[in-house]
Amino acid sequence: MKSIYLLFVVLFFLSQKGYAAFDDTLKTKQASSLYVGLGSDTYYGTYFYGFGYYGLNQKTSAVVFAISRSSTVGVGLQFALKPNLFISPVIGISNGKSLSGGTNAVLAEGIVPGFLSSYYGKRIYYDQGLLYYNVLQQLGPVSNNYLWYWVTSGYNFSSKVTVGVHAEQLYNSYTTGGEASSLYFYLGPYVQGNFKNGANMRFTTGFDFDAGSFARVSILFPLK
Repeated sequence: MKSIYLLFVVLFFLSQKGYAAFDDTLKTKQASSLYVGLGSDTYYGTYFYGFGYYGLNQKTSAVVFAISRSSTVGVGLQFALKPNLFISPVIGISNGKSLSGGTNAVLAEGIVPGFLSSYYGKRIYYDQGLLYYNVLQQLGPVSNNYLWYWVTSGYNFSSKVTVGVHAEQLYNSYTTGGEASSLYFYLGPYVQGNFKNGANMRFTTGFDFDAGSFARVSILFPLK
């Protein structure tokens, strides 16, 4: 656990070197925007996710998000601390049976508080996120809580290519009658192709400290 926290700190301060590259005209936020993503990796298989923003004023936006993992949906607020530096406290609910441990899927089996941040420089890209899946309904003999967090830092070699490093862990922080354990802990490089209107395709691979190796392909589509 300590190693991933240290990685968060190191990559965050590396990303701060891009502050000198801030440009007020670099990224203009629209009143509203919606993105849909599709991914596939060696742990989850195929999944999808989506997130949207509704501009409230020049520095604040309402956030909505959905993740097919545990059928999670949520809301939050995004604050612009600097022209290209954003933080977003969020809250969601998970639906299903992976937390509650019941025989059948249920609505609002868990609550999911979280925190996201991102930085977009001319050359440096950085984002990190943390979501805590906390069980609300214990319906079976074994219920679970999960901590899911990640950090990504990249360098834009051009407007079309970004290369960087990605770290991510899913941690089973509580299980009835058992001990906390890591389900996966990824660390490795990625290469990303950037397209018009904000679309991108990313391939990530590397080492899984719990299972040996991992690979992921993801595609993000803007809907405007």
